[in-house]
Amino acid sequence: MSPKKLLTMVLALSLLLTSSLALAAEKKKTASPEELMYKIAQLNLNHQQYAEAIASFTELLDIYPKSKMVKDYAYYLGLAYERSGDYQKAAEVYQKVVTLYKDKPAQLAQADSLAMEGVGRCFNKNFREYSVIINGQPITKLEFDAELEKVPAQYRAQFENEAGKKQFLERLIQKKLLYDAAVKAGVGNDPAINQQLVDTRYDVMIRGFYNNEVILKSQPTEQEIKKNYEANKDAYKIVETVKARNIIVNTKAEAEKVLKLAQMKKSFFDSLAMKYSVSDNSHKGGEMAQLNRGDNPDLDQVLFVKTPKGSISSIIPISPKFSVVKRIKKEGSKLHLRWMVFNTEADANKALTDLKANPDKFDSLAGKVSTDAATRDKAGDLGLVDKTQIDPKVFSAAGKLKDGAYTLAPVKYFTQYAIYKVEEKTPAGFKTLDQVKSQISGQMQRDQQKANFDNLLNRLKAEAAITYPEETPAAPDQPEQKEDGKK
Repeated sequence: MSPKKLLTMVLALSLLLTSSLALAAEKKKTASPEELMYKIAQLNLNHQQYAEAIASFTELLDIYPKSKMVKDYAYYLGLAYERSGDYQKAAEVYQKVVTLYKDKPAQLAQADSLAMEGVGRCFNKNFREYSVIINGQPITKLEFDAELEKVPAQYRAQFENEAGKKQFLERLIQKKLLYDAAVKAGVGNDPAINQQLVDTRYDVMIRGFYNNEVILKSQPTEQEIKKNYEANKDAYKIVETVKARNIIVNTKAEAEKVLKLAQMKKSFFDSLAMKYSVSDNSHKGGEMAQLNRGDNPDLDQVLFVKTPKGSISSIIPISPKFSVVKRIKKEGSKLHLRWMVFNTEADANKALTDLKANPDKFDSLAGKVSTDAATRDKAGDLGLVDKTQIDPKVFSAAGKLKDGAYTLAPVKYFTQYAIYKVEEKTPAGFKTLDQVKSQISGQMQRDQQKANFDNLLNRLKAEAAITYPEETPAAPDQPEQKEDGKK
């Protein structure tokens, strides 16, 4: 009896004995003859006994032509032929999987796709235009091209001319010779090498299984993507946006001058910004970051409503301050004034409350709380000023006072003035399905992959018999023995 036949019998008997013991222990029905034949056929295939595997799968197809596993039997028969080197016969059987058994179910995921890939591989092997024949084993030109295609694009160019192709073919020859020599030398029998092969096969099989059962089954359909888009449309809202430039100056008179120049188009707006603006963005021609409606409510009316695209706004006062002003005396058209300056109206009102309690403390209070650095050290003294030297609102409020009186409410004025040019406007709306399709598809795939993987693991665990050996219970503590032998 040949070693192969002996191994087949041993494997078959071992399988029968193991199955019988397991089934008897679990009080289940004996496996059917078809199931036993299939398991033996798979054992032959896995142990590279291809002639026996071919015979077993052929017998399964002959005896059980209406089996629910017939498509699987045909695929594995083609695989056995391919691995035995009979590529012509393998291609014929693979072809039957996608033709004769096209409408049959299969336990093997993606059986049709795998069979078509097998047809392609066998076609490459049957292609009679050879690049080289090594010890009777041909490498076809199609196989050569397929190997070359695996080389990363950045390195492939060096092998695409005639000299490069010869160099690459020499590498394939060396690779084949070394591999065959390693097999002949029994390198695979080395325990460490064999373990590496087992580990590699383990990982490749898991990746292939994961790809078939998780990734390939997670691709959403066009209808599912559209449904997801409609259900979550609010997530793809586009707010109204504007792109603009600004010029900021310290006085209204300067703002009026710049606005006139801009309206007369004496210079480009960005050039005027670089020349006159005191803002940090002046060196960029006044370019502002893109603004969404609602980001700066104070500017919404100016930029989104009142100023059309390509137009220049009116002068907009910015950087408000709040002052409390005391009139010392009037000399001709000028007023001698003291003041306190605050950043908020609340701070100004607090100072007014303190003044009502101590009306004679204006000077000392100004020296403590005013935010105007130029006058704080002088107790808020502005000296004699006319209406061109101070904000008109402040001068007007002081002009209504009697000598020695102060304003009873904060006077609001502005320390800077801005002019804006609107360059682009984007209306509010929704991103189209085409704009977000890849985003939706990617997220749906990730979500479905997780769900598929979790379901797969749960199913495999539910179908498996998993037991954990019980830990050996610790021996009970022995009562302490006294010297007289009593417990």
